[in-house]
Amino acid sequence: MLVLIQPLDMERRVIEAAEVLARSLGSDPNHTVAAAAMDTNGRIHTAVNVHHFTGGPCAELVALGVAATVGAGPLVAMAAAGDGGRGLI
Repeated sequence: MLVLIQPLDMERRVIEAAEVLARSLGSDPNHTVAAAAMDTNGRIHTAVNVHHFTGGPCAELVALGVAATVGAGPLVAMAAAGDGGRGLI
């Protein structure tokens, strides 16, 4: 028997934030993935990847930096979504 586990409301909010940001990226090849991270206070921190000649940091790493910059508490959920309709990755 296959049991499907549904995301929690918290996880749905994080996924939706990443997907909304990913849909806004357009066709810039330097920003192709969006990430969202939620801290223990329920705040969601979003970011995009930054591609450059050495590869660049992934969106999840940039989201960690964004959260740290604003003094976020521990993170409890993170999601990443691709541009061009790729959805959750």
